[in-house]
Amino acid sequence: MTFIQTLKIRFDSLTRREQWMIALCGWICMLSIGVFNFIEPAYQQMIVKEQQKKATAININALMTLNNQQLELLKKDPNSDLDQALSAQQKQNLKLAEEIQKQVAGYISSAQMSSLMEKVLKQSGTLSLVSMRSLPSALLTQNKDAGYYLHPIEMTLRGRFTDIVEYLTDLEDLPVKYFWRKVDYRVVDYPTAEVVIQIYTLGDSKRFIGG
Repeated sequence: MTFIQTLKIRFDSLTRREQWMIALCGWICMLSIGVFNFIEPAYQQMIVKEQQKKATAININALMTLNNQQLELLKKDPNSDLDQALSAQQKQNLKLAEEIQKQVAGYISSAQMSSLMEKVLKQSGTLSLVSMRSLPSALLTQNKDAGYYLHPIEMTLRGRFTDIVEYLTDLEDLPVKYFWRKVDYRVVDYPTAEVVIQIYTLGDSKRFIGG
């Protein structure tokens, strides 16, 4: 008699309640392994992107502060040649604009973000969209002159665990830049689960324009 056959005989000899308890423990173990292998890496990537966002905000804020300081020096220096100073400042402003543009280059626009997320969802064909909504925008930095806003969007999806992981992977592989803010996963009725996703991008207008 093989080891598997021995286990089967022992399992069949258990009461119905004991069999359900063993099956439930097995499901919990499988779910824990899935969360560790798929959700945890996605969460770590979200943390990395959040750190990148903070670095971008710091860089833009520093550039804007430098620009403001130069403008103040221009006002306070009565002996400078005004024409030369203005010309130099214009060049500096152009360089500053180029630096800021490099910081945000490649980020998906708020107008494209929601439609792109829906497009990826339709391609999967296995998840159902529970809700989608735009969240209030916020300044990227405390410096109002920086002129860039965060535009968040929230989606709630329902489906099997593997389908949710596949959708998150497809989003991660998109050739555009955006930030992860939140991934909240919970089992609704096994094997059906629900995930709340929040991502956001940058825009030069406070008003969010959905796709």
